[in-house]
Amino acid sequence: ARGSNSNPAPLLGKRRRLVYIALPGSLERPIFPSGHGIVVLDADANYAFVKRIPVWNYAADVTPEDISGMAASPATNMIYVAARGHLAAIDLATEKMVWSTAIDGHCCERPLVSPDGKTLIVNSNLQDYTFKIDAWTGKVLAKIEAPLSPNMHNVNLSPDGKLAFMSPNGKTLTIADTATAKALRTITFPDNVRVQ
Repeated sequence: ARGSNSNPAPLLGKRRRLVYIALPGSLERPIFPSGHGIVVLDADANYAFVKRIPVWNYAADVTPEDISGMAASPATNMIYVAARGHLAAIDLATEKMVWSTAIDGHCCERPLVSPDGKTLIVNSNLQDYTFKIDAWTGKVLAKIEAPLSPNMHNVNLSPDGKLAFMSPNGKTLTIADTATAKALRTITFPDNVRVQ
């Protein structure tokens, strides 16, 4: 957990391996029997239910937005949840929402965290650009324009976080410099491409 104590007390007992699952996660199913929020399971106890962390509060008569991606950063100790309408950061130490944003109404898919934890690269929801976002505040730092890759759906980062690989529901992949938020080149494939 993040904190100011430079000499934390040693952990007592065994560390648990936890799995975090954001819900709801289906575009195909209009009914969400598992509810919404982040479900936490214990991988060392046959994936037993541990708890549910709330993200957005919905009225009982409102259908929750589909979760379209999730990422976590040990540098910020936060988990980032993208929905087709919002992006939020949850502090894992307090399990409280740090920030939430709808950006420009075309938010959000597939968040990725830079290795240093400072920025997020997050696809718009099926537009021709990707957002560069401050991971601590949720502020949009830049839009990475990719006009040859419309209907942006998938994104990945190079291991050092310097390049973003953005692919549409189509054939042309755009590669961008994350520091300058500028497209460097495109590669067109013979068939639809998806970066992983």
